[in-house]
Amino acid sequence: MKTIKSILLMTLVYSSYAQSLSVEQIMDRVEKNEKIPSSITQVDQTIITSKGKSRVLSIQGFSKNSGDDQLSLYTGPARVKGDKILMLNGGDDIWFYTPRTDRVRHLASNARKQKVQGSDFSYQDLEQRDYQEDFKMELLGSEKISDVDHYIVQAIPTPSGPDYAKLIFWINQENFIVSKVEYYEDELLSKTLYASDVRKIGEYWIAMKLEMRNNESGSKTLLETKEIEVNVELDDSQFSTNYLKRN
Repeated sequence: MKTIKSILLMTLVYSSYAQSLSVEQIMDRVEKNEKIPSSITQVDQTIITSKGKSRVLSIQGFSKNSGDDQLSLYTGPARVKGDKILMLNGGDDIWFYTPRTDRVRHLASNARKQKVQGSDFSYQDLEQRDYQEDFKMELLGSEKISDVDHYIVQAIPTPSGPDYAKLIFWINQENFIVSKVEYYEDELLSKTLYASDVRKIGEYWIAMKLEMRNNESGSKTLLETKEIEVNVELDDSQFSTNYLKRN
C-alpha cells in the first residue's frame, strides 16, 4: 500500500510540475535535449512518391557545435554517391558539392526552402533551431498521443526563423522530445513530421525514425537512423568547403 501511495504522490507531484512550466521553460528543455555537442550517424532516407514508388539514399552525417555545423555525405545509390552538403552557422550558410561537376556551390538564402535531394525535407527543416530567437511561442494546451501527455506549442517564426507561417509542436511531457510537428504555409497545413522509435543515447533522447508527410503532394520521406555516436571528437577541417572536394 505504501508503494502505491508513493507512486500516486510522485505522479501528482510530476503532473503539478509539468503544468507549472512556461512555454519558454518547455522549449528550453527541448533545446537542451536536441543540442548534442557532436555526433556521427548512419541514416537511410526513403523517399516515397504519391504513386507509391520509392528509392533509398544512404547518408553518413557529422554534426558539431551543438548541431550548428552539419556535414552530410551521400554513400549510395550510385546516382548520388559522393554528393556532400555542408550546413554552417545554424543553416545560414549552405554549400552543395557533387562529383558530377566537381564544383562547390553556395546556395542562396532563398534556397533554404528547396527540397534536399528530392525528399520532403527542405534545408530549413534540417537546421538546428534556437527556439527563443527563431520563434514567438504560445502554449496552446495539452493532448495525449499513445497515452502520453504532450504539450501543444504554437510557434510563429521571427525573421531569423524558417519560412513558414507557423509551426505547431507536440512535445512529450516525460522526455521533452518533439513527437509531431505541423508546418503551415499561410493557413494551409503543408507538411507533418512524425517522430518514433525514441531511444536514450547517452544522456539524450533521440527519435531514430522521422517521417515527413507532404500534405499537398501526397509524398513522404522517412529518415531512419541506423547507427549513432554522440559526443565524439571531430576535426574542424571536415566542416569546411575545402573538405567537400576530398574523396
